[in-house]
Order: sequence, then C-alpha cells, then structure tokens
Amino acid sequence: MDIAFTLRDLLLFLLFCFISAVCVYLIIILKNLNRFFGNMNRITEENDENIKKTITMLPDVTKNINSAALGINENLDKVVKVVDTLDGAIVDSVTAFAGGAENILNFLASASAAFNTILTMISSGRKRGFPRR
Repeated sequence: MDIAFTLRDLLLFLLFCFISAVCVYLIIILKNLNRFFGNMNRITEENDENIKKTITMLPDVTKNINSAALGINENLDKVVKVVDTLDGAIVDSVTAFAGGAENILNFLASASAAFNTILTMISSGRKRGFPRR
C-alpha cells in the first residue's frame, strides 16, 4: 500500500500545525491576561477605601503644590535680586582691593629702592674710609 503526499498536502499540514500552535499560544496569553486582571480586581477591591481617600485628597495636594511653587518662585526672585546686589558689591570691593594692593606694591617697591640706595651709600662709605661709630 503506497501513500502519496503531494506538495499541497504537505503545505496544508504545515499550515494546520502553525494555526494550532498560534491557537495554543493565544489560549496561554488569554489565560495569563485573565489571571492578571483577576489579581488587579482583587487588589482594587482590597484597597478601595484607600483609593477613594487618595482621590479626595488630590485637590488639596495640588493646591499645596501650587502654593509651594509660587513661594519658591517668589523666594527665587528675592535671591536673584540679592545675588545681583552682592555681585556688584563684590566686583567693586575686588576692584578697590586690587587698586589698594597695587598702591601697596608701588610703596613697597619705592621703599625697597630707597633701602637699596641707603645700603649702597653705607657700603660705599665704608670703602672710602669713613669712621665707624
């Protein structure tokens, strides 16, 4: 007894196997989704009172957040004004200090030159034979 399979029969068999596998996969997915939604329903029922409390508190929470944000904006504006004021004062102080430091350096340079001149005069006077005291 010979059984002959045509290419069409083979393709129909493979198509049937593929459709069967997809159906099994869809059944598994639907089973998992049913379990997931069952768990979500149980959790929602257990926490129904807490969910209602949270929803009733949301308007107050948003009002508090808005008032806090406004307060932060006002304080930020004040901080920016203070920083701008301090920035100008610090720049003026640094400029004045730099000028004062430059004056001090000029004075020290002049004093050093005068001291060197005096030392030169004293050392040259000793070489010429001036008496010591």
